Amino acid sequence: MNQVLTAENLKLSEQELLLLSKSYRSCPIHPKNWIVSLSINPNSTQFLQCARCLSQNPNQNTLDLLSLIEENEKTIFNNWPIQGDTQIQSNLQRVFSSDFSVEGLQNQIKSYFQNLRQSIEQRIYEKEQQMLQQAKSLWNISEQVIIQYNQFAEKDTLRKIITQQNDDFNKQNLLLKETVCRIFNNQNSYKQVLQETIDRFETFKSFINFDTAQQINQNVLQLLDSIDMFVIKNFQDIKVNTHSQNQDANFDNLDKMGVKDMTTSQLIVKLIKNKLNYCSEELLSKLQEIVKKLSLSIDKYDIRDYLNEDLLKIDLNKLESNQVDLIKNISEQIHTNHIQNDQSNEKKQILMNLVSNKFNYCSQNFLNNLSNNLDQILPFINKIDFSNYLQLNKESVTGEQLTEEQILEISNLTKNIESKNMINNQNQMQQQQEEQSAKDISNLISLIENKTNFCSAQFIQNVKDATINYKQIVTNLFLNENIFLQGHDKNINFSNFNEYQLNNLEKLADKISELSLKFGESYYDSQSPKYEQQNLSYLIAYLAGNSKIIEKLLVDFPILETCQFNLLKLNIDFFKTDREDSQKLILEKKQENNNYIVKQPQSLYGQIFTVNKLNPNLNYIFRFKINKNLACNGIIFGIMKTQNIHSNQLDSQSCYFNSGSNGKGLNKIIKGKNLQEVRDQMNCVEIRVNVQRRVVLFMDFPDYKNINQMNEENMSVNTDYSCGVYFNTPGDGYEIEIESYVVDDLNI
Repeated sequence: MNQVLTAENLKLSEQELLLLSKSYRSCPIHPKNWIVSLSINPNSTQFLQCARCLSQNPNQNTLDLLSLIEENEKTIFNNWPIQGDTQIQSNLQRVFSSDFSVEGLQNQIKSYFQNLRQSIEQRIYEKEQQMLQQAKSLWNISEQVIIQYNQFAEKDTLRKIITQQNDDFNKQNLLLKETVCRIFNNQNSYKQVLQETIDRFETFKSFINFDTAQQINQNVLQLLDSIDMFVIKNFQDIKVNTHSQNQDANFDNLDKMGVKDMTTSQLIVKLIKNKLNYCSEELLSKLQEIVKKLSLSIDKYDIRDYLNEDLLKIDLNKLESNQVDLIKNISEQIHTNHIQNDQSNEKKQILMNLVSNKFNYCSQNFLNNLSNNLDQILPFINKIDFSNYLQLNKESVTGEQLTEEQILEISNLTKNIESKNMINNQNQMQQQQEEQSAKDISNLISLIENKTNFCSAQFIQNVKDATINYKQIVTNLFLNENIFLQGHDKNINFSNFNEYQLNNLEKLADKISELSLKFGESYYDSQSPKYEQQNLSYLIAYLAGNSKIIEKLLVDFPILETCQFNLLKLNIDFFKTDREDSQKLILEKKQENNNYIVKQPQSLYGQIFTVNKLNPNLNYIFRFKINKNLACNGIIFGIMKTQNIHSNQLDSQSCYFNSGSNGKGLNKIIKGKNLQEVRDQMNCVEIRVNVQRRVVLFMDFPDYKNINQMNEENMSVNTDYSCGVYFNTPGDGYEIEIESYVVDDLNI
């Protein structure tokens, strides 16, 4: 009895009493402890466990006994019956926690319709009040017509005369005459006022349309009928049969309507029916049916202000199927061309580079016209194989770096060589004259076939095949502009040159370009060789006995190798700046040659500069010899404003070459490639500087295969500059030896 009372006092459930019974009061392993859980580990030796059992193996999976026997369908056990899957555990928790009972669902439905009813009733009330107010305005206008009419008709005046002035006929007659005459004389003004008020009434009355309101009423009822929480429906399935039937005729005659006469829904259908969309008949019918059903709502939006002039200017629906397919094929070719834009433009550019070779003497008008036409036939150009268009180990000699005077010099030399070759090949048969169209094609091929382009034979053959396959297109390229500049009817003919002569010609072009870089415009004005060739020219003149002829030959055709500049070694000192870790750099001066050596104790950020500012009138040469190649994180060479060498790092201005990136001093490629592209082949950088002329050149030493020039606007006018090198953590073990020179020449 005491035990029962205790349980009742504690208000224990039947399940809790069961777990307090003798059967679960003592754990077989730990007799003093109650059994509280069920192990769900299939390898367990004892499945009913106490709290101590759990503490000895805390990582095992168990079920709480009380939760298990309470028979709650919404209870989810962790890791049971699926063990080790947190995702399904989370999904189950989400499902179990949601209320999908009949009662809960019914409450949601009741709440929905209650809110819907309230919203609709509120909207109906608001709309009713609005319409009543507008109706009152119409009544006011109609009342105004009645009042104005009675006022102009003077009913009260006439009535009084008849009813109250009947004792004196003459007087009555006189009053009536005055009234009638007055009204008769004012009838035109009365008419205008009355008509204006009547027009206002009729206009306002025309705004009333109970048919539209009734149709909207039917639509609303159909929308209400379509509400279904248990069946998925699209609003497109809602049928407004009366409106749809009325719209059929409006959509069947679109081809006869102008764009500005179409409603918004009609325009949408017209655009959908574009033949280039390639819609199936079934899809077109379905889309048109949907637009028809929703046309009432769609046509509320007026888009006339947004119509462009060219909209539907070309009606593709009037074309035949084969004509539409032709447009489709052309579009696909253009689309494919745009996808491969980089490759296509690259091939076009190769052709333009070959054709615009300066030795071809093409006019700029022809080149512009050719470029525009090539844009139109890019798909055909892509069919030409460009993979091996150059001969092995050859690059085109385009004459890009040569001036008109230099081209003329090479042309004169070529004519002399050509004449000599023609004498040696007198038995060579002359080619037959072709027709004008064939001649145009031959001229185009000759532009590319020019031997100085060094195109491979296979590529030239591919071009010839293309001109045969697309002869009409190629011919059209020559209709507007002449190929050659005025005064030229052909390009320089290199076809009779042998390989040795072509090599000499290539060497001649490179040498003239090199001398142009070193001496500038003064080279062309000279009637004798420049200083670096002078000793050699005197020797040749002495041996030949006619110095003038030899000197002129050396100016016009500088094929012989030239000597280096006469350099004056300078004792220029360098020092470590105060920026970053510059003071950690190791800076040494070699006694034997006054060169400076700068080393890193480890990879760091630091820089050194010339102790004194650069003399603006001197031509400096600085050579930085590195103990490794420049394929590293970054060593920066260049100049910067003297006033900033302690506060800024070298690459903060635009006069440098950074081995880790292009740098802002490599603006022009005078020769070869951008230095950053060949940094893994370089272990010496030469910088040539003239501050006054704002000239800075960067090049590889000693080969000078790659020369880059800085834009002069990168430097400020009348500003002091210093030269230096910046270590941008290039890596351990880098050290640089610095040589400094001055060139005794007007140009560098």
